[in-house]
Amino acid sequence: MRFALLLLFATATPLLAQPSEEDLRNWLQGVEIVVGKKWFFLDRTERLQSTNFTRVKLVQHKEQLEFSPLKANLGTAWAEFRYTLPDKKSLEMEAVFNYEFKQGLTQRTRTLKPPPLVKVKK
Repeated sequence: MRFALLLLFATATPLLAQPSEEDLRNWLQGVEIVVGKKWFFLDRTERLQSTNFTRVKLVQHKEQLEFSPLKANLGTAWAEFRYTLPDKKSLEMEAVFNYEFKQGLTQRTRTLKPPPLVKVKK
């Protein structure tokens, strides 16, 4: 019962506190990244339910990306992704998300700009 009250309180007061990494992981569950000309667009169309997000789908290549911890600021969430290309080079991406809270995490998401950092490591 105490856990349920804590959970209710945590989801009812998101505007008062900075979102946690777990909140953002939940909110990003199922996000697909479309790759083309080194622009990475994120598009959300449905509310997220799962709480065990660890990977996102790279649509063009139909493979999975590793998800690294988010750097979160109120109003903006930065997500870092690493993807190993077939030639074993690692492509690092940073994507910017705009989000807002209304009775918990909502579906309003869009990419604000192309990632400021796109590097291919040897």
